[in-house]
Amino acid sequence: RGEIEALAAARRAGLIEYEKAEVDLTAALQSLDAAIQSLRAAHTATSASLLQSLGPLASSVQRAVAMADTLGYLDAKSAEGARVVAALQTGRAGGAKRALHGGSLRAGEDPEVFAVPDSVYDFSSGSIVDTLKDLKTKFRAKKDELDTQEAQDRSEYDSLVQTKEGSIADHQTALDTAAREKAATVEKIAGLSTDLSTTSAQLLDDQRVLSEVSKNCGEKAVLWDQRSKGRADELSALASALAVLKDLRDSS
Repeated sequence: RGEIEALAAARRAGLIEYEKAEVDLTAALQSLDAAIQSLRAAHTATSASLLQSLGPLASSVQRAVAMADTLGYLDAKSAEGARVVAALQTGRAGGAKRALHGGSLRAGEDPEVFAVPDSVYDFSSGSIVDTLKDLKTKFRAKKDELDTQEAQDRSEYDSLVQTKEGSIADHQTALDTAAREKAATVEKIAGLSTDLSTTSAQLLDDQRVLSEVSKNCGEKAVLWDQRSKGRADELSALASALAVLKDLRDSS
C-alpha cells in the first residue's frame, strides 16, 4: 500500500508539472495565433494601425518568444524576426527598422530615417509571420509531445497501480486463506487436545486399576507360595507317617 501512495504522490507531482507546461504552451499558441492573424489582417495597414493592433498582444507574444528562446527554438533567422516583432509590439519603430538591418541608431542619427513605412510589408512582415508560424509549429509539436508523454505516464501509472492492487488483492486472498486454515487447525488442535485430556484421564484410571491388580496379584502370589509350601510340608509329613506305619506293620 505504501508503494501505491508513493506512486500517487509522484503522479500528482508529474501532473502538476504537465498542467503548468500545458497552460504555458496553450497560452503561447493562442498568443502566436492571434499575432499571426493580426499581421495577416494588417497586410496593407499603416504603421500606426499595425502598432495599434499589435499593442494588446505585446506582453503575451513577448512571453511566447521568451519561452521559445528558453526552449532553444530561436535560430538566427527566427531570433531576428523575434527582435522585429518585439520592436513593433512595443512601438519602437526605428528599433524595428534597425533590427531588420542588424544594427542600431548611431549617435546624432535622425530616428525618422528609420521610421516605420506605411506598408507593413516594407517591414518584411511576411518573414515576421513566417517566424511566428515557425514558432507556432514548434510549440504545437512540443505540446503534442507533452500530451503524448502525459498520456503515456498516465497509462503507466494506471497499469502500475492496477498491478500493485492486484498483487495486494492476491496477498489478501492468501492471508484470508491462511487465516481460515489456521482457524481450522486451531479448532482441530482444540479437539485433539480434548481427546488427549480424555485419553490421559482414562490412562490414569487404567494405570491405577493395573496398579491395584498388580498389587492383588502379588499378594495372592505370596499367599499361594505360602500355601504351596505348607501343603508340601504336610505331604512330606504324611509321607513320613505312612513310611513309619508301613515299617511297623512289616515288623509285626
